[in-house]
Formats: sequence, C-alpha cells, structure tokens
Amino acid sequence: MGTRLYRTGDLARYRADGQLEYLGRRDQQIKLRGVRIELGEIEAALRAHEAVRECVVLLREDASPTSAYPDQRLVAYVVPHQGSGVRDQGSGSEDTETRRQGEKQTDGRGTIYPALPTPNARPLIPDLRAFLTARLPAALIPADFVLLDAMPLTPSGKVDRRALPMPALDGSAQRAGQIAPRTHLEAQLAQIWEELLGRRSISVVESLFALGGHSLLALRLMARIQKQFGQELPLSMLFQGATVEQLAALLSRQTAPTPPSALVGIQTGGAKQPFFCVHPIGGDVLCYYDLAQALGPDQPFYGLQSTSTSAEIAPLSDFRTMAVDYVAALRQVQPHGPYLLGGWSLGGLVALEMARHLHDQGETVSLLALIDAQLPNPSAPSPQDDQLWLLQRFAQNLGLDVERFAPMQDRIQQLAPDAQLNALLEQAKQERLVPAEIELAQLRLRFRIFEANNRALYRYTPQIYPGCITFLQAREPLPGASLPSLAGWRALAGGGFEHHVIPGDHLSIVRQPHVQALAEQLAACIEGVQAADTDG
Repeated sequence: MGTRLYRTGDLARYRADGQLEYLGRRDQQIKLRGVRIELGEIEAALRAHEAVRECVVLLREDASPTSAYPDQRLVAYVVPHQGSGVRDQGSGSEDTETRRQGEKQTDGRGTIYPALPTPNARPLIPDLRAFLTARLPAALIPADFVLLDAMPLTPSGKVDRRALPMPALDGSAQRAGQIAPRTHLEAQLAQIWEELLGRRSISVVESLFALGGHSLLALRLMARIQKQFGQELPLSMLFQGATVEQLAALLSRQTAPTPPSALVGIQTGGAKQPFFCVHPIGGDVLCYYDLAQALGPDQPFYGLQSTSTSAEIAPLSDFRTMAVDYVAALRQVQPHGPYLLGGWSLGGLVALEMARHLHDQGETVSLLALIDAQLPNPSAPSPQDDQLWLLQRFAQNLGLDVERFAPMQDRIQQLAPDAQLNALLEQAKQERLVPAEIELAQLRLRFRIFEANNRALYRYTPQIYPGCITFLQAREPLPGASLPSLAGWRALAGGGFEHHVIPGDHLSIVRQPHVQALAEQLAACIEGVQAADTDG
C-alpha cells in the first residue's frame, strides 16, 4: 500500500473470471493514427470563432462504398450564429429564394443547413479550417465540416451525438470554384483520390491536404499512382500542394524521368531562413511533415532524402559521400551560409558530416540540431553477418513491436529473402502500419536503403566538429534500449554543446503530440542563433 495512483480516464470493469474489460473513456480523448487527441480542445478552438454558436467534434470511420480502405477521420459539426455574415462554399451560385425557404443544401464536404447569407458573406468552411490551422496542430484539424441549423438533442436536452449525420458524399451540389475532371487522365486520378479520401466529386484544383488528407494517405496515393500508371512521382509534389490537375499534367508528358533529387521541399513558403533536415535510417522524409507544420507557415523546411528511388540506382552507403551530395542539393536553394541543419536519428550523423563539409569549405553553420541521434555502437552486429538482426531492426522501423517480432523469428529464418520481407509486409499491413497499396517490390527497395544506411552506420567513425552541437534528446528510452550517450556527443562538439530534453521516446518525439514541444524548442534554437548572427 501507499503507492501513487493516477486517474487515467479509462473505464473498465472486472469480469467474472477476474479479468479487466476495457469499456472506453470517461472524457473525450480518442486515438487517431497513433495520436491521442482531446476532442474538447478542438471544440474549444472552434467556439472561439465569431461565427460559431455551437459545435461538436467526433471521430468517425468512413463507411463509403467508394473507399477500398476505411479511414478514420475527425468531423466537426457546427451551428453558425444567425446573421453572422458567413455562408457555405456553394452559396454564391445558389438561388437565394430557395435558401430563404429553408431547403437543405449539400456539397462534397458535408451537409449545409442554410443561414441567409449577406451580399458580402465569406465562405464559412474554409474560414473555419484556416482559423483552426493557425491555432492547432495538423493532426487536430477535422477532415470534414458539417454545418447544421441546430444540434439534434436527446429527450434530456443533451446533444445526441449518434444522430449527427455522416458528411455528405454524393456531391449533388457543386462547390463554388470546383472544377470537375476534363480529361480521361484527370478522371482516373480523381477516382483514386475519391476512393482514398472516401468522398466523391473531387475538384481537380484542390490539394490532398486541403481535402483532409494526411501523410499516410499521401504515401498510399503515390503507391496507387505507381501501380496504375507505372510512373513514380516525387512525394515532394504533394507536400507542395499538388492537385489532380498538376499530377495529370506531369503524367501526360511521358518524358524520361529526371534524375532524383535529394532535396524535398516539405514547406517552401515563408520569409525565414530555411531549415534543412536529413532523413533517418529509412531514407525518406515523410516523417518530418508534422514537424514542418508545427514550426508554422513562415518557416521554410526542406528534407534531404535518399536518391535511390529505383532498383537501378544503388543507395549510398557512406556518410561522407551523402554529405557531399546533400550539400550540393541544399545549395540549389541556399548557395551560401549561414545554414540551419538538422537530422533525426541516423539523419543527425549525416547532418554532422554535412556541417563538417561546409566548415571545410569556409561556410558558416549557425545551427546543427541533432534530434535524438545515436552514435555508432561498436558492439552492434555487422549488417552482413547477422541478417536476422537486420530484419528485426527493419521490423522496428516499420513500426512492428519487438515482442511481436520475436515469435516470428524461427519461421522467418527458414524463408528465402523475398519471403522474409513478404512476411513482414503482411504483418505490417494487418496492423495498418503501412498502406494496403504497398507491394513487395516497394518494400524491397526500402529494405535496400535501410540495409545500406546500416552499413554506413557500421563503418562510420565520427570526427570532432569545430562548431556547436545542439542536442534535442527524447526524455524516455525505447523498450530494451538506453538513452543516447551525452558524453560521446560532448566530446565531438569542439565549439560548445547545448542539451534540451523533449517529451516522448525516440519514435514519438517527431509525432503528435510530442512534435509540438520539439517544434517549440527547435524554433527557439533557430531564433537564438539568428539573433546571435545579427548581433555579430
């Protein structure tokens, strides 16, 4: 007795056999794509908008017959103030007298119950989305908004959440500015978007993220395009707001593929100095989308990814070679310093080499931010000598739990290499850790990059860097692991060492909700070095 108890908010009961049965939550906390979200926080932000009288936010699972892969999404239900001077997106072209008569209208994003618009009324739904985007993390922005004339109530006068309608998917009323597909290729792409987003009537001039998409959907979209059209498009296009119209134009050119670039513009707008962040061991930079969003629209953010995008291009397996290539790529955006560099996990080691390379060239690196980077472990098995160890690490990289991998080890050891990867792929699909559209060939390419990066790590001996190292460390270690050695990093920092602790573990530090704390600290570091550069 005397131990500390915590109120978790979880509801449970004891069964007759003595086991606990989980019943749900007492509060409004839900989990969406691994992120714990307080629905009340979103509702509070919505109520702060001048046009909102009432609102409710729910987590719904898309049950549309057009969706081949059901997707959970946040839906916001809003009752606007009467005479608030706002309207839905399609009201500009609708008959005003019809709206006076109270006829219910629909658009492709939700059901619209009309309030009489004023001549100078502005669209409400995009206004609400922009309002929330400026105040909340990207993971908390609802995918759909439904406008109601009143909330459905229970006999006791409370909001009847079960009676709230699903967002309309029929697209019977076109939105103002919506453009339907005009070519067969645009129609094919629009159909893919509709299936993945679980909605109909996609406008060819709207971006995936503006339609409520997220980073996992972006990966699924590119996998579908590659499978259906036999062409691999750069993921950076979606980060930069590519539309059906733009993707169709690129696919229709039928030109020889351009050499892949290491540079990915995740967020290219903003007036601030750009921040360049190197890929982790998997080779891609999709993991940095939340961090770029959390830093805000005025902070340009570029990822540096592996250029081995096909089986014909061998992945680099030496950090110093990567550093030379990545420095050449970032100079396309910023020819000269001072530079802001960073990297998470293995990316921190490559960023260290890039900083050394730039210093040797007489350039200034104002910030070298290493996000929970691990120094090489001399006792780690060689990737060439222990294939099972490498597969286990790859399984972890996909998101599979080590404990779940353990029972598979004996069976996997008996399989051929492709069969081993296929077993991991099927398990990852079952747990929805990778998109259902990912095929073995794509996973094989990812494993090649992963293996090459492990070889590079195994061969790497870091040298002293003459500048300052800023180390952003996760507060908690992963199961079975230990926190990075600060002594080793301090020994490499010839120009000083700064240490900051961020909530979360090695994986969750770049995900919601901990990525918010990471972004705040990183932004403070950027402001600090820029102020020092100005004073100097």
